Amino acid sequence: DVGEELMEIGAVNADMELLPAGVHFKKAAELLFVSPLTINPSIDVAGDDLVVMEVIEDLWKEHESNPEIYPSYKEIRREVEKRREVATTWKISYSLYLLESFRLIDSERLGEKDLVYRLTEWGEKVLQDRRQHALKPVFATGVMAITTTRMENLSPDDAWVGAAADQGLVGNGYPTKSGRLFAELASGIERLPLISAFEGKVLKTLPLWRGMFERKLLSFFPEEERELVLTAVRKLLAQGLIDALPGGLYSVTEAGKKFKQGIAGVPDEIKFHVTPHILRLLLAVAEVTEKEGKLDWKKVERATKFDPDVFNEVLTQASYSHFIRGEKLTTAGELLVEGVEILKEHQTLWEEIEI
Repeated sequence: DVGEELMEIGAVNADMELLPAGVHFKKAAELLFVSPLTINPSIDVAGDDLVVMEVIEDLWKEHESNPEIYPSYKEIRREVEKRREVATTWKISYSLYLLESFRLIDSERLGEKDLVYRLTEWGEKVLQDRRQHALKPVFATGVMAITTTRMENLSPDDAWVGAAADQGLVGNGYPTKSGRLFAELASGIERLPLISAFEGKVLKTLPLWRGMFERKLLSFFPEEERELVLTAVRKLLAQGLIDALPGGLYSVTEAGKKFKQGIAGVPDEIKFHVTPHILRLLLAVAEVTEKEGKLDWKKVERATKFDPDVFNEVLTQASYSHFIRGEKLTTAGELLVEGVEILKEHQTLWEEIEI
């Protein structure tokens, strides 16, 4: 008898009313089989990303005395390769996309010149903070050690707290000034997600409608890719596309479902399945079409703030990835736009609490 079994584990009383243990069992069952997880906002920034931010800041300083120098992709790449011997074109592009996805940098056309990058106000705060911590990275799980307690009314995983302590986000059992900074940033930014090819593979592996434990997820990948998978999970957490509970239970968020379905047809050879630049283009196409009743490519290009070369490159990639066909968004493109809109709805004002 199910009722007897539930009473034996302390889930219900003789009247079949839920006891405290039963409330928790019910919550766990919903997370595994029924309800989507509530998003715990986070951010994930690696040491390489922080170096790119330093380079952008330094190039703008050089620009003050030499107007011919400015932080274009070419100049950023040249300078990063000087500072990081292991820097590759892919890594530099990934960092630029990632930083823009979290609104730590902006990119736009400078007059008649190429696309240039600059730190946002948030970017300046993050770089200043991380300099005080020897440019230590910030992991999504470390930030979630703080946001989980406020967003989910749960205790964070011990491993999350350990990461937060190592990265200077918590101390003496409380969020530090750095921790509060990243919690506020994670809660309030308007994300334009980045999904690399491998991150897309991980997202596609997670079930659409229920949770999956970490050990199960890892079982779908070779042992030598374990760290790559866990890093991809952190990035997807930070982008708001998946969520996690203490103990390693992962679930695709409502926005993540849109992105998961939207990238289903992206060819495997595409290195970046979704970038902030692709999303800027798709959002501009949707906005111009809605306002004008038809597509005006000149207005779309101006709305993206891309230079002509970048605009054509992004348009080609979006078309090849099946997000745009002819002069309109495909169903896949529309799903990505819907996903961005859902992420906007999850922006939260983080109330500062000084300790």
